[in-house]
Amino acid sequence: MPNEVLCLRPENDFTRVGAPAPSTLRVHYLSPDDAQVGPLLRQVQALVIPAVGKPLPKELFENSSIKIVQVTERFKSIVIAATLAIATYYLISWLVSLFTSFTPVHHGNSMMSIGISVFVIVIAAMNLFLDFDQIEEGASRKMPKYMEWYGAMGLMITLVWLYMEFLRLLSKLNSRD
Repeated sequence: MPNEVLCLRPENDFTRVGAPAPSTLRVHYLSPDDAQVGPLLRQVQALVIPAVGKPLPKELFENSSIKIVQVTERFKSIVIAATLAIATYYLISWLVSLFTSFTPVHHGNSMMSIGISVFVIVIAAMNLFLDFDQIEEGASRKMPKYMEWYGAMGLMITLVWLYMEFLRLLSKLNSRD
């Protein structure tokens, strides 16, 4: 049984460059303005959207089973491991710098320091996916009302962390000559 895919691009865009859909997929090519998009979106397993153009109306995704980003257990474990590695690195470099004259690599404005900052920003942004997944999962499981605060607090902490890392990166970029 082929998987059904809704593609909001013309079929010609793919065949022209020699990239037809595999036979394992049943692709429906429609314009984003087509009236059939809404009902068909509730039946398909995947959606291909244009990278440029006008935004799709949010009403299209109401009562739809399609998730734009799926947070899997593997994704969660990778993001959590990377977050813990960053926290451990920050903690160890802070402790070592308290007792020695050691200056951590992530200080200063070297390319290595900027690269570390970009990596940390990417991991912080990925933590937003975990926060929204936790909130969505709590809502779907009908968790008690007080559990909303855990989701909100996690989201707020991630946003503050992301904001601080952006400021740190901008500071490094601004101080480079």
